[in-house]
Amino acid sequence: MHPFAEFARRYEELSENQVGIVTAADLRELKAQGFSLEQYLDHLVKDYNCLLHGSRRDFNDQLQPNSKGELYATDNAGIALLKSILSNHNANLRYPGVIDEKNPLVVNVYGFNPHTLGDHGFVYVVPERSLFLKKGYSWEYQSKQPVPFTMKVEALKEDFTYPIYDVDGGRRIQ
Repeated sequence: MHPFAEFARRYEELSENQVGIVTAADLRELKAQGFSLEQYLDHLVKDYNCLLHGSRRDFNDQLQPNSKGELYATDNAGIALLKSILSNHNANLRYPGVIDEKNPLVVNVYGFNPHTLGDHGFVYVVPERSLFLKKGYSWEYQSKQPVPFTMKVEALKEDFTYPIYDVDGGRRIQ
């Protein structure tokens, strides 16, 4: 049995009314076998046809729309991880709308501040794609209503392995 399947079974076979919580400590088991959190999230998207929502906010039972009444999700694990550790509060994050070999995931931050990069966040697994509409970017989905999730996965800063640049400061952050 593939290690993802064995690991996932413990967290995915929960009742419909219970949220599975996967902590950073839980993920050490997969990482010790040479797998990354991004690979695990990609597995969930591919094999379960779910969407992901990355956030620094700790939601308990439903994802809530932002102050503009919008809630975003993605089918790209890298984007979900980005959103789980980077905040656009008082900063402008720029990254590709299409991610492929020609357009790798690189984040340029304008207005980098102490709150831009966090030590950890969460990736929420949303099994119901039908609650979202496909938007403009290749990886972007949007809802205007609260959405339930079935799993909350803790992400650490080191789980996001893509380059982050402080454009104003002229330096690479990560």
